[in-house]
Amino acid sequence: MKRTLIVFFLFALILSACAPTSAPTTTPAPSATPVPTVTTAPTSTAISTATPTPIPTIQVGDLSVPDPRVTNPELFDLTKPEAPIPQFVNAMRMAGIEITGSQVVQGITFQELKDKNKNPFVVAIYNFDPDPTQTGETLEGPIVIAISKQVIDQKIILTDKQRDIETVLGFNVGTVLQPHQGSKDIQIRAFNRATITYNWQRREPTQGTYSLDYVNKQLNLAKSAEQPFPIRLSHISSSATEPDWLRKIKSNEELKQVLRNQVRFIIETYSKKGVTQFNVVNEPFLSSYFPQRLGRDQYITIAYAEANKVRDELIKKAFQNNENVPVIELGFSNAENHFAHGYGTQPTLEILKMLANNGWVDFVDVHFHIKKTSNLPFPQDVTETLNKYSQYINAITGQPIKVVVGEFDINISDIPTTDNLRLLKQAQIGQTYFNAILDAGVTDITFWGTSDYDSWYENGDLPSIEDHADALLFNDNNQPKPLNYVFIQSLLKASQ
Repeated sequence: MKRTLIVFFLFALILSACAPTSAPTTTPAPSATPVPTVTTAPTSTAISTATPTPIPTIQVGDLSVPDPRVTNPELFDLTKPEAPIPQFVNAMRMAGIEITGSQVVQGITFQELKDKNKNPFVVAIYNFDPDPTQTGETLEGPIVIAISKQVIDQKIILTDKQRDIETVLGFNVGTVLQPHQGSKDIQIRAFNRATITYNWQRREPTQGTYSLDYVNKQLNLAKSAEQPFPIRLSHISSSATEPDWLRKIKSNEELKQVLRNQVRFIIETYSKKGVTQFNVVNEPFLSSYFPQRLGRDQYITIAYAEANKVRDELIKKAFQNNENVPVIELGFSNAENHFAHGYGTQPTLEILKMLANNGWVDFVDVHFHIKKTSNLPFPQDVTETLNKYSQYINAITGQPIKVVVGEFDINISDIPTTDNLRLLKQAQIGQTYFNAILDAGVTDITFWGTSDYDSWYENGDLPSIEDHADALLFNDNNQPKPLNYVFIQSLLKASQ
């Protein structure tokens, strides 16, 4: 039996060795042309004509669009701490609310909304309900995970950049720029407007000697964004930053000229560098030097008369030289002027009347440095006060003034750090005042810093540093806090 099998295999092997290898080798043409034999047409054709897996579509309102979970998978990634869903989950844990990334992913829906120009955009939201047994609680409602800048030919690309969310919703949201590397990226991603700070005492420590490096770093940061920021300069003259050398000036006429020179220098220098808004005077308290020496109203008159003179000259010069006409808006800024009985509210009205009568002011800058969280003004009072500025100037000039919130933060140093709900309480306060501000029609809000570490309470000029003020939208590690999410919720609500 074994011998028979061996003979059979030997016979089969001989036959296969004698058989022709393939038909093409007996045909002269293919062997004469080496390229076709190296590149096999059937194989390449199969690869090039392979049908790609189609991207599934979803219906969003009237739109049928590619599923963003396929086209923008990075926005729904649960493995990267910097992705939007893990960031939200982390923020909720800061507030003592337990939720998982999987819960958020499963609950995401897509909605079609319209911007202020009635153009459609798509938003990915998570309808958050921290406690199903309650209604109307802080953070309840839509949490924006991502948003489309616009819809073109039924195609969308989502973004989680907060600055894009603010822009699509129609708001100018700014921060005071901190040019160090630590918070650079988050400032560029989170805001679409910038404030640079001019501290007269620091920038001109001795008369005629300037140190402008810090301001220039702020400007460079503002211009480094993919879409450069509109820039506001605060403040040309402020009670908090009057240089000590002013007190050595004996003549009032010389002091007036110093003020004029300061106003002219700042507007001429920085309007050329892209600054479009200037707070000419900030907090003209009667205890500060210029009001003491010149009188409050004369001080204000000199500063704004010169500012308008410089603006007119720059515009005229641009026309004559066939150059781009600079945009220069002039504002007045004051503290504690966000509610009826704030000590800065009545002075703000008086000064605005004087400026408006001369056509010297374009916007009023209202400050919201909220502290002592147990004793706060009523939200309706805030809305009415903000409306009053516009209505008051409208009655004088026939045209309302632009109202901006130029400084906003919520100092929670009076809430013990042992209270694991302190950030949720801050968010509750923030939601109340964000809604009150937006109810007054304000569309321009600037936070007085970005991360808690950079706050003026914790790393600024205050004589008493408050390490646990935790006053801003992002924590020491530049992670969004619950306050940040209620802010975006308020913007979304106000935009519709």
